[in-house]
Amino acid sequence: FFFLMIRRPPRSTQSRSSAASDVYKRQVMFDEDERKQFLQKFYRAKIKRKEIAKKKRDQIEKEELKDQRRQFKKDREEEVQKYRKILEDHEKGLQELRKVKSKVKKQRMVDSEDEEIEVTTTFLNQD
Repeated sequence: FFFLMIRRPPRSTQSRSSAASDVYKRQVMFDEDERKQFLQKFYRAKIKRKEIAKKKRDQIEKEELKDQRRQFKKDREEEVQKYRKILEDHEKGLQELRKVKSKVKKQRMVDSEDEEIEVTTTFLNQD
């Protein structure tokens, strides 16, 4: 037999009506099959609690991964925007440079024409 909560009344109380005696009378005695069933239920409940706790931990980890992915996407998008801005600024700078280069080229052409006219005028004046 298996005794759950074995408690005996103290030796000083011999009376059957004492509280300690009442506790002793209420003790439950199990036979072997009942003990096995009790233990099986107990361990099944324990395993179930562990499974529930694991599912909760897995769910939390899953949510944390989702949060990390969202943050990664947000950071990546910010980086893309930053580099797009840099490229736009670079393109604007190139356009400005092309304009300046074009102006310089035009000015050289004008200077070259002026020089030609001057050379021709000088040549004609010598005759």
